[in-house]
Amino acid sequence: MDQTTDQAARDQTLDALIEEAVGARQMLPPYERCIQLNQALRAAIGDLYLRAQEELGRLPEHGREWHKVRNALDDTDSVLADGLGHGLLSAAIHLGALARQARALEAQVR
Repeated sequence: MDQTTDQAARDQTLDALIEEAVGARQMLPPYERCIQLNQALRAAIGDLYLRAQEELGRLPEHGREWHKVRNALDDTDSVLADGLGHGLLSAAIHLGALARQARALEAQVR
């Protein structure tokens, strides 16, 4: 499998995770599924975070694009510091936040 195909598969998987996480507020999944989505999104965000850090290192320091990436990384730190909580609604809300942050990071590394 070449790198382009690998990237397409990752994007498709991330898209499916994000879609499910965003939809969790409308149709609350079992808490066990919330845990699985949380783990999968955090893993995907971890990969995107590393790519964003690499991008940050390539950009001119304190330029407009540099600040956009830096802010996305800071926002990601904030979202990752929170947890699912103990109820389904709090878990669904957190999954939505993770999904939005994954999209925000993805936009910075394309």
